[in-house]
Amino acid sequence: MLLKWTVSAEKDLETIFQFYLNTSNKKVAKKIIKEILHATNTLKLGLYLGQIEPLLSFYEEEHRYLLSNHNKIIYVVKDDCVIITHVFDTRKNPNKLKKR
Repeated sequence: MLLKWTVSAEKDLETIFQFYLNTSNKKVAKKIIKEILHATNTLKLGLYLGQIEPLLSFYEEEHRYLLSNHNKIIYVVKDDCVIITHVFDTRKNPNKLKKR
């Protein structure tokens, strides 16, 4: 299985890191990012482990998600490749996910 991150998802990770760096400390920021990365590695056990994301059902591709703390890791499966498209803080307004 191949795991790819979109530029948008990488920016989301950087935003999350900066948020925790500014509100907590570097140790906490690294821990949160490590947990997100660990969650994506669980997809090696099964590409379809995540639930279908209903807010993105208007896309042709089926979007799925995993949860890591307060973050939804949004991904699509293409052949044997998992593409992480976004990492979204679930405490935000869910309609913001649709506008991405």
